[in-house]
Amino acid sequence: MNIRLQIILKTIWLLGSLSALVSSVSGYLLSLSAEYDAGTVNWHMWMGISVTVVSFVLFLNPTVYKRKIRYILSVLLAVLITITGHLGGTLTHGEGYLTGNTATVTAPATASKNITDVQEAKLYEDILQPLFQTKCYSCHGAQKQKGQLRMDNPQFILKGGKNGKIILAGKADES
Repeated sequence: MNIRLQIILKTIWLLGSLSALVSSVSGYLLSLSAEYDAGTVNWHMWMGISVTVVSFVLFLNPTVYKRKIRYILSVLLAVLITITGHLGGTLTHGEGYLTGNTATVTAPATASKNITDVQEAKLYEDILQPLFQTKCYSCHGAQKQKGQLRMDNPQFILKGGKNGKIILAGKADES
């Protein structure tokens, strides 16, 4: 292998390995907030650690490995990065983020109906719940509670989150 190509390859593996290490450490620190689904966090963490280990193995001396072993490790690394990235997307955007079904996966579907008479509409069921379902449940639903705030049930909304109550009686401007 050309010496120049070896230097470039070593540099790429070093940068990739260090990026994987920094990502693993920062992901671990973020997981301590307990705002994400524990099962998905656990899988994402171990896949991230695997990416870090395999990338460092390839960095240590990619020229020593036989071509077949280097190829297998590179394919394994690509698969691990894909799985880890998908799990990270699930944590960040909610299940079904690739298909756009985040609200329907994280909460039961609420049929959106046309309100012909506002006086007969039920505030939570007809107006707020469909809005929360499409805009809020992916971050504040049953599977993920950013800021320890859960918005998929009126009792949870009234309870509030990490920073206290979000609805203050008689204080609409502060809510």
